[in-house]
Amino acid sequence: MISIIVCTKRERAMQNVFENYERQQYEEKELIIVLNYDRMNINNWKKEADKYKNVSVFQLPQQTTLGECYNFAIPKARYPYIAKFDDDDYYSPYYLSEAARGFEESGAAVVGKSTVFIYYIGRAFLTIFNEGKEFVHIRGEKELYKKYLPGATLVFKKDIYPAISFEHINVGEDTMFLEACLKQGLPAYSTSRYNYVYLRYPQTTHHTSTFQEYKLFERSKPLCQTRNFQGMITSPVDDIFNKGEM
Repeated sequence: MISIIVCTKRERAMQNVFENYERQQYEEKELIIVLNYDRMNINNWKKEADKYKNVSVFQLPQQTTLGECYNFAIPKARYPYIAKFDDDDYYSPYYLSEAARGFEESGAAVVGKSTVFIYYIGRAFLTIFNEGKEFVHIRGEKELYKKYLPGATLVFKKDIYPAISFEHINVGEDTMFLEACLKQGLPAYSTSRYNYVYLRYPQTTHHTSTFQEYKLFERSKPLCQTRNFQGMITSPVDDIFNKGEM
């Protein structure tokens, strides 16, 4: 059973947030949304939430850091596993199912994706980033930056909190969270490249990451220009884990 947490400052992200949740074929799920901007209309979000099962919406003052928002949401989760979704990326129908299988196969406390697809919306171009880091175990701080798990792909056991929590910062909170896990000897695991896409938007002010797009593109393997990346990055869980990669 998995609780999804989404923290957002974007009113325009509403449709994407709910679509990512509804799309998941994993049955035992819930969605916890934390609005982190004073001008956001929580009533609009609650009205939309009423259309779905097991969705709750909260709002915190905008001066609250992203890390604090996650720490606020974790105790409200009803389920033993927590998935951290970004509000502006794409999660395929099999995303949660793959994460659950990753825990089962690896015995890790944290699961994510070190190798990821990146889709550049302005260019309509799909790439693969950090190739060759699929189905790998991550143990110890020395491996953190070689096999880094992006925050948007983190799924972790709820019971590691509050011994391990998110720092009260807005950038890098996910890296420090994973680092704290590894310092405590908790193993992490990278699943496949499939079922998640990091979406890069053409608006220069959209992303909080300081990593410039051209550098990101240069470090990625080009795949193809396409308007239908969804079909290329989606794979059923059995197909992924039956390849003998484990």
